Amino acid sequence: MKYFELDKKTLEIVSGPWVSDELPVFADDLPLVAKEVLSMPDDWVVSGQVWNDATSSVEDTQVSLNNKARTYLAQTDWYVIRSTETGVSVPADVSAKRAESRASIIE
Repeated sequence: MKYFELDKKTLEIVSGPWVSDELPVFADDLPLVAKEVLSMPDDWVVSGQVWNDATSSVEDTQVSLNNKARTYLAQTDWYVIRSTETGVSVPADVSAKRAESRASIIE
């Protein structure tokens, strides 16, 4: 069988495809999970990413770019909350990247 190794939290492809007789099981403390590929077309989508068999690489699609941008915004929301509640400024680099992330989201 063919499988990919995925990040447990984001379900983004980390590596692969791999071939094995059995789907591997990773220890609970490892950040990976295996996902079997039942068929292997030229492009295979996982979590918005596309695996391109011809180039053996993972390519981002707008879906995965949107997910990454939303994840960054969620992870840095506390800066905005802290600023609102205490008046401590959001660092300029965080503000700039948040603006870039918001602009990159295309529905």
